[in-house]
Amino acid sequence: MLDNRGQLKIIDFGSSARGDKGLLNTRVGTEPYMAPEVREGAYNGFHVDVFSLGVILFIMYFGYPPFTSAKSNDPLYSHLSKPDENDRAAFWAYHKKRRPSLNLTQDFKDLVARMLSLRPADRLTLEAIRSHEWCKGPTADIEVVFKEFTRRASEY
Repeated sequence: MLDNRGQLKIIDFGSSARGDKGLLNTRVGTEPYMAPEVREGAYNGFHVDVFSLGVILFIMYFGYPPFTSAKSNDPLYSHLSKPDENDRAAFWAYHKKRRPSLNLTQDFKDLVARMLSLRPADRLTLEAIRSHEWCKGPTADIEVVFKEFTRRASEY
């Protein structure tokens, strides 16, 4: 969410309960934002939060979610979660076709793919995200962001 000054606010309407070994075990949330391991019953909250942040970043950039569900039978997530560069290229080509005007840099694609990794341990830490090359790039002026959000809202 953005506050009235354009500052990003991350919110969580779910709840969590610790289970065995300090892992979380509550299965709540919105399907397209849910990390694959949440369905397995026990998960690390930091890893699933990074996954959700990757989905949010993608949505902020494209205006829609990257996939329907982070499951192997979801064609888009299946492409993204495979280590083969050709599969990942198919994921990005699909989205580029839907939004041809977007500038998809290699840094952006790398950041998002690493945040949405199938394996929780392979996901970036918050520190690694902050220091990622894409995060060091130019930022949009808040007026530009509000104008873009207004434009997108008019499409719905």
